[in-house]
Amino acid sequence: MHFFRFNRPSDVTWYANLLDVMMLALFAVVVGAVVQGWRRGRRDYAILVVAAPIYGMLLELGGMLTHNSYTQGAFVMMLDFPTLRPFADSTAMPSYVPIFYPTFLFFGYKLVEPFGIVRPWRRAVAGGCMMGLLDCAYIIQGGLPHVVWWTWHPWEMYQLWLGWPLLDLWWEMTWHAFLFWLVYRVTPRVDRWYEEQPDRRVANAVKTLLVVPLALSPD
Repeated sequence: MHFFRFNRPSDVTWYANLLDVMMLALFAVVVGAVVQGWRRGRRDYAILVVAAPIYGMLLELGGMLTHNSYTQGAFVMMLDFPTLRPFADSTAMPSYVPIFYPTFLFFGYKLVEPFGIVRPWRRAVAGGCMMGLLDCAYIIQGGLPHVVWWTWHPWEMYQLWLGWPLLDLWWEMTWHAFLFWLVYRVTPRVDRWYEEQPDRRVANAVKTLLVVPLALSPD
């Protein structure tokens, strides 16, 4: 059994190859922005981007364990979760999925900033709405018959709009917003660590990049 399964690029659709390349390029942009932000004292970017893949994978794996609601399409590199006994009835996962969450969540978080919204809960609500807008084209296109990034399975909880389960839209606008709100709330406390303990930069960095994201990611 091999957890990492590879397909030849010529054996998968060009839509899948394009998504892989696009996601890698966008993730590289996000990492660069996070590093620059950290140097300028913007630690919230790092908190979000480290927490996001943990949060996303908990959601994905939790869904795969509890309900087989979709089958992923074929990509060059697949994480073959069905080889693990608890996920035997679920689907293999494209390798882009773990970086999808930090990438999209960062852009949603960043795009709200120019609006100048001050109160955390209002910024979080705006962020949830932004995530719905960002995800709209991705979700609707991904389920098209000639694209097949995934295939939704019939489920009584799914009311489809242009092939998009509205339950997924509700999740985008609520749980993503809640994650943003947590980041907004915890960032001032993290900043105080650096102001009050300037000689403990390594310890503060470990808490910022490990402890805080782990605490936030389960939402």
